[in-house]
Amino acid sequence: MKTGDDAYTVMANVTWQYMTVEENAKSEATRKEALRHSRFAGQRYKLLRAQSDAGVAQQDRAALGYKSWDDYQTETRMAKTGANAEKYINDLTTGIQPSSPPKLPRCKDEKPAEIKDPNARIGTWDWRYYQNQINKQKFTVDKEALRVFFPVPKSARWHVRHLPKHFWAEV
Repeated sequence: MKTGDDAYTVMANVTWQYMTVEENAKSEATRKEALRHSRFAGQRYKLLRAQSDAGVAQQDRAALGYKSWDDYQTETRMAKTGANAEKYINDLTTGIQPSSPPKLPRCKDEKPAEIKDPNARIGTWDWRYYQNQINKQKFTVDKEALRVFFPVPKSARWHVRHLPKHFWAEV
C-alpha cells in the first residue's frame, strides 16, 4: 500500500503483496528483505502454534501410546506413520528438483547486464524480478497497465456473477 510519495507498506505474510514486491522492486535489497520477512512471518506463526500445542500434544500422544506427535497425527491418514509421511515428502522433493534449474538460464544473464557486473549471480530473492522483466520484454504486457481495463469493483462483481455458473456453486 502506498504510504508516501516514494514509500510503500507491505504485509509480507499477504501473498499478493509479497509477490508484487518480488516481481517489481528494482532494488535487490528490497527484494531480499521482503523474502526474509515473508519467511519469518510463516516461521513465527508455526513456532507459536507449536509451542501452544506442545504440552497438550505430548500428553495426548503419550496417553494413547504413540512414539511421536507425527505418528499420532498421521495414523488415521494415508501415511499411517510420521516416518512414511517424511519419506513421501523427501521423495517428492527429490522428484521435483530437476524441474527448477531450467528457469534460471533464461534469467541468469539479466542481472549481470542490469547491474553491469559480469560476476553477479541470481539470488533466491531475484528470480521473480528478472523473470518478470523477461516477460515484460518478451510479451510487452505490463500488468499494471492492464489494471485500467479491469477495475477491481467491476471485475469482482463480474466474478461473483459468472464464476459460480462455471463451478456449479452458489454464492
